[in-house]
Amino acid sequence: MSFDKVPGGVRKFHDGHSIPLVGLGTYKITGKQIRTAVNAALDAGYRMFDTAKYYKNEAEIGEAIEELLPKYILTRKDVFITTKMFPPAKDVEAEVKRLVDESLVNLRTTYIDLYLIHYPKPDDNENDDPNNAAIRKETYLALEKEKEAGRIRSVGVSNYESYHIDEIKSYGKPMPVANQVEYHPHFTRGQLKKY
Repeated sequence: MSFDKVPGGVRKFHDGHSIPLVGLGTYKITGKQIRTAVNAALDAGYRMFDTAKYYKNEAEIGEAIEELLPKYILTRKDVFITTKMFPPAKDVEAEVKRLVDESLVNLRTTYIDLYLIHYPKPDDNENDDPNNAAIRKETYLALEKEKEAGRIRSVGVSNYESYHIDEIKSYGKPMPVANQVEYHPHFTRGQLKKY
């Protein structure tokens, strides 16, 4: 996969795959807005699309990408798709497989370029739930299996603090390729940036 001449350039992950640095984040884009947004992004040269289970728009994103790629003389290999899941609270390995299956169907693809653990705990758990660390570990290892199976190209995390990443060092092979975080003048994340 090559993203030559994409706006903003690309970076190579430590696993050998590359990600365009500029893309369309699709949080709160729904309904008819999706096709319009994907069309505008492709027209502007964007080749990366970021969605998540939590956004409830994977299926519409997949439909729009599939429909619009031919208009720009592009194929699936010419775009980079990121999605995310919250760690499942129960039956982690089976649930991760089910969620990846669902993303593949929704996004109309045979592989996801980057699959992220959306948050370092299940959606319904409290931040200090003593089970969160074990669930994070099981979720990460299950995503590694999906990578080995070729259904995911790269595994990453989102909204993790430095101590969460330190946890992964004890079991992750390989380490996550990315930690997608909110970062702006009102939320500078100094400690995490330094880490």
